[in-house]
Amino acid sequence: MVAARFSGIPLRVHTFTGQVWANKKGYHKFILKSLDRILAWNATHLLADSPSQRSFLIQNDIVSASKIEVLANGSIAGVDTNRFKLDPTVRRHIRSQYSILDNDIVFIYLGRLNYDKGLLDLSRAFASIADKCTGLHLMIVGPDEEGLETAFSGLAIRFPGRVHRVNYTDRPEDYLSAADIFCLPSYREGFSSVIIEAASVGIPAIASRIYGVTDAVDDGVTGILHQPADDREIAKAMLLLATDDDLRHRMGTAAQSRARDLFSQSRITEACSKFYQRMIASPGVVCR
Repeated sequence: MVAARFSGIPLRVHTFTGQVWANKKGYHKFILKSLDRILAWNATHLLADSPSQRSFLIQNDIVSASKIEVLANGSIAGVDTNRFKLDPTVRRHIRSQYSILDNDIVFIYLGRLNYDKGLLDLSRAFASIADKCTGLHLMIVGPDEEGLETAFSGLAIRFPGRVHRVNYTDRPEDYLSAADIFCLPSYREGFSSVIIEAASVGIPAIASRIYGVTDAVDDGVTGILHQPADDREIAKAMLLLATDDDLRHRMGTAAQSRARDLFSQSRITEACSKFYQRMIASPGVVCR
């Protein structure tokens, strides 16, 4: 961004999609925040992919309120509702592949495996309720970035046939179709695209009450929010949605409607197009 400014490029746009320094401390955090400030100073236009992230950046003096905006209701590209929808045939196939019965409840995490996603909290929460309800399953989908396989291998040994590990997939919609409840106990997010993808399939979420995620989940309506790193609160929410069929289905239906009304790919694309048209038409802008 600095190079673009000194090269005389008239329009310089950056989209914030989460801050790696959000849960850092000390000198490391200071350096990372300073880099974001430098980036913001040298950009002509700034976007945040969620309203709560915009507020977080303003509160931390990264950028002024007049310089940053959110397109539509947030997210990077919205959700492809034609792709992310319930497929009963795929649901039956995957559940059969993992010997999951029709009435069993599947919790799913889908994304990169690292500590900031709170997966060890999810592991402990599942272990605390799995003894009480034998029909509960946990499916973890995504590449392991920080050596968390051991934790889930141990969980799988403790609950044989009920903890399922899937590595990278280019068909996330298939595994979402097979699941009943999405879990994201993350410590930091800019905006959770996977929550609205799960919502589009009709799956409610259990997720951390942190900036970014609070825009993707309407607490008590499309899912349940909990304090980050609180495995007891996570377990309580998991048990509630697993045992209350009416609540789970009602939240799933509300989540699907909200995802398609507020976060459809077409809506976000239209907002993005209008933003660039408005930016290029700004007075005094001369594009080479």
